[in-house]
Amino acid sequence: MQNTQKVQVTVEGKPLTVPSFSKWIADELMKFTPNEFMQKLYHRAKDVGDDLYDSRKYEFFILEPEVYKEALVAYMRRRAWSEWYFGTVAQAREITLLSEDQVDLKLRLARQIQDEMRHYDVFAAQLRRFGAEPRIAEFKLPEILVQMQKVQVEAETASEIAAANQFAGEIVLSSMTDLETSIFKRLFDEELMNAIYDIEKDEPPHIANGKDLILLDCGTFERRRKLALAQEKYLGYMMQLHVTEIVKLGCRRVSPLPAFD
Repeated sequence: MQNTQKVQVTVEGKPLTVPSFSKWIADELMKFTPNEFMQKLYHRAKDVGDDLYDSRKYEFFILEPEVYKEALVAYMRRRAWSEWYFGTVAQAREITLLSEDQVDLKLRLARQIQDEMRHYDVFAAQLRRFGAEPRIAEFKLPEILVQMQKVQVEAETASEIAAANQFAGEIVLSSMTDLETSIFKRLFDEELMNAIYDIEKDEPPHIANGKDLILLDCGTFERRRKLALAQEKYLGYMMQLHVTEIVKLGCRRVSPLPAFD
């Protein structure tokens, strides 16, 4: 879980850059089919997640046990809050914004809410293992998390929410477990990592919900631009929050964060 000695990491190549689709002109953005556009958004978020969570981009060092525990508890409290808000409130709003004929998609989103509440319970159990409680009502949101919340609150359609939710955060978080060099395999103990694996097995259907929401509303240049912008804003804030949490667990990043080009 923690290293017994400092590890020097050599990072080769240029920092990852991903395209700022929201800045593209109509001829560039509309050259894709709806499915191709959706895939572009998916791979952009996955590339960010793979880079953000790649242990080779960090240098590790020892923390005092109590310092590590405090940082870990703070991380898990934030994750518990996020499972509740980004996993239930956002999906409930997606349901209300969808038209009445989208019955199947609404039911799938309702099942996602059930999954996310289970994820909250998983983090609550891990917090209790470390002698802490989730205390959502007392959780003070850091400013960067307020900005992430704002991106979703300001979204005008279910598809825009998805671009900043299932098709942003959920995709990035999938790299926690499917990336061979995931930093969390070094920062977490076996029980907590198994809990993360348990949570992440629910994510493919959630990402599929996001895919269908994107495809539902990407037929025009203006809609594509807004979906791309919502994802870009959320990913930008998410990278800042997550790297701040990661380095508090006993490492420092030795490569620049991914950037939008």
